[in-house]
Amino acid sequence: KKVRKINMEIPIIIATAHKESGYIIECIEVGVNAYLLKPINFKHLQKVIKQTCEKIYYMKKNIEYEESLERLVKERTKELEEAKAELLEMIHKDPMTNLYNRRYFNDISETLFALSKREKNHFSALMIDIDRFKLVNDNYGHVTGDETLITFAKSIQEKVRSTDTFAR
Repeated sequence: KKVRKINMEIPIIIATAHKESGYIIECIEVGVNAYLLKPINFKHLQKVIKQTCEKIYYMKKNIEYEESLERLVKERTKELEEAKAELLEMIHKDPMTNLYNRRYFNDISETLFALSKREKNHFSALMIDIDRFKLVNDNYGHVTGDETLITFAKSIQEKVRSTDTFAR
């Protein structure tokens, strides 16, 4: 048993005159690869050695294959988790300003309000409107309007604490 715990690749072949089934079963239980009765037939011995070596070789290859599959599953799982995170970002963020969108704001504000109520803390919500913003789009075009929104969002985001939520 101790040999098997150390190394599964060591071939163990028993040659004995014992024919009792209890002895054979004990050999199997401790991990003996083959059991030969004396007197030994050398052609049979060669065959047993070849089969034992092949069995150990294929067991080793199977372990390597299982390990490679396990690595592949871990890699794919990581890729799926990253893709999921990207999708959540796409669902929750405005692509132009990279701010949280209204959907995310509606979800998180309910949670924040409930937390504030439970903890008996103050809760503040601000709504900012850029006066006459439509005139920027009408007079200078939507590209300039978009740049204005991006610049505005960045300037506010720089002032917002990491614990605050800023959404468009």
